Amino acid sequence: MGKTNIMGQAQATAAQMQAYIREINPEVAQSVINMIPLYLSEGATEGVRGDVAFAQSCLETGNFTFSGSAVTLDQNNFAGIGVTQNGMKGHSWATPQLGIRAQIQHLKAYASSSPLCKECVDPRYAYVKKGCAPYVEWLGIQENPQGAGWASGANYGEKILNILDKIIHMESGEKEMSISILKKLIGINQTPLRRSTADIRYIVVH
Repeated sequence: MGKTNIMGQAQATAAQMQAYIREINPEVAQSVINMIPLYLSEGATEGVRGDVAFAQSCLETGNFTFSGSAVTLDQNNFAGIGVTQNGMKGHSWATPQLGIRAQIQHLKAYASSSPLCKECVDPRYAYVKKGCAPYVEWLGIQENPQGAGWASGANYGEKILNILDKIIHMESGEKEMSISILKKLIGINQTPLRRSTADIRYIVVH
């Protein structure tokens, strides 16, 4: 069975990621919704799949509830970077963009031996054996043939991929709205007072 590359172009859109987190965590902070496009832009800069990084953040933060997490929203640390043992708070960044950039850079350190495109903001970048985990499945130490990886918990990479699969199969908010409008128009057109066919000739859902 094929493996999932960490490097590459994202398959999920920002709208799909936003729809996913709104559905799974209706109380998600608006600041989280606003920062989601940064996963794609920062990921594209370094050649890392931003949707993989977002799925990882969902896992690490309990879908941004931060329940049971060592970090808090105000740290802008959405991947537990620097939480190397129980009780540690991990690193903090001044803005969500810098926190996401650090996560992308840390993922690139595992996935590739290529240098960073932007100045390093990941304090733990130097500690990673470059290119030791090119696949999401190998981010878990237990599943990595080299015994390296981001986390020690079993099936860490598979958990990320399970979230990613749900994100990719989400309908974006725009499409959901189009479908809702379509259903309403069909409902109107089926009432006893039928509208003329000239009124609604084509309904296109993008």
